Amino acid sequence: MNRLAVVALLFILAGCQSKEPTTETVSTAATHSETTATTTASTDTAAQPPVPLASIMTRNSKEYGDFLTEGGGISMYIFMNDKPGQPSQCYDKCAVAWPPLLTSGQPTAGAPGVDASRLGTVERRDGTKQVTYHGWPLYYWVDDLQPGETKGQNLNGFFLISPAGKKIEAKAAGKKS
Repeated sequence: MNRLAVVALLFILAGCQSKEPTTETVSTAATHSETTATTTASTDTAAQPPVPLASIMTRNSKEYGDFLTEGGGISMYIFMNDKPGQPSQCYDKCAVAWPPLLTSGQPTAGAPGVDASRLGTVERRDGTKQVTYHGWPLYYWVDDLQPGETKGQNLNGFFLISPAGKKIEAKAAGKKS
């Protein structure tokens, strides 16, 4: 099942709840190395488990240079409303558009250039563990469907993250806008 189908299914299931959710409407995460979806709503007790072993890799683009991806090559983003080492500030509708990268184990460095000592997790409101890099919680963008896509870059306060743990703002050196 592709990521778009998973997200569409989650929207349909969210609409079928018998009572309205309270604080947390829907939070989704889909990985491309293992197609796993996690739905967490205050009234949903049958959520699927997160990815057991999240792997972080790097990718290079002419436009942005080196940036982090999850194991299947899908771009990872950081949210500027978050603070390194602190829980996510992206819930409800935000987490539908920007699903967190969740894991049930310790994330791993899956490529040279990824510093394993910068990998960690932070607990979300629902008790799940979100993968962090250099303290920053990591997210997908719902419209990045193929490895290497960067459609979420500099959108609504979300930015690609470099292997150095910094947000990527500008185009790669030597590139013109």
